[in-house]
Amino acid sequence: MNIKEAAARTGLSPDTLRYYEKEGLIPSVRRDESGYRDYDEHTLSWIELIQRFRGTGIPIGRFAEYVKLAFSDSDSKEARRAILLEIRDELKARLERLQSCLDVMEYKLANYDDLCDPVIMEIVEAWKRAASKEEKHVSHDAAADEQSSGTNKAKSEKRRS
Repeated sequence: MNIKEAAARTGLSPDTLRYYEKEGLIPSVRRDESGYRDYDEHTLSWIELIQRFRGTGIPIGRFAEYVKLAFSDSDSKEARRAILLEIRDELKARLERLQSCLDVMEYKLANYDDLCDPVIMEIVEAWKRAASKEEKHVSHDAAADEQSSGTNKAKSEKRRS
């Protein structure tokens, strides 16, 4: 399949596919007799793996490290496993933080009516009244400043005449 078809199938742009190839993140893509890229299922599997890594929020450099090891001639099975374990542990920690946030939202939603009881509503109304008084005070000060400015202008005009 050509680059346009591969882009449509993966949801990536042709430029991104070229970048991944240039950076060595996917195996060299075979070329057809006209020199155009010809993506096979194996290459698309690598692209899917890149997308999975990218979806974790892990920097692309971590994936590049993994790929470099995978394409090396040496036995890198344990080193690649170590990278995967580190990423898994980071994801688990992130999931725990997100789960904690979700738990708070679930609690607030489950107890929404109780949390919006009259005491809470009184506090909210007090905040609104305080904000309203502050706005009135600010607008009153502005009007006084404007009036004072107008009086001073009238006095200076009187002195000139």
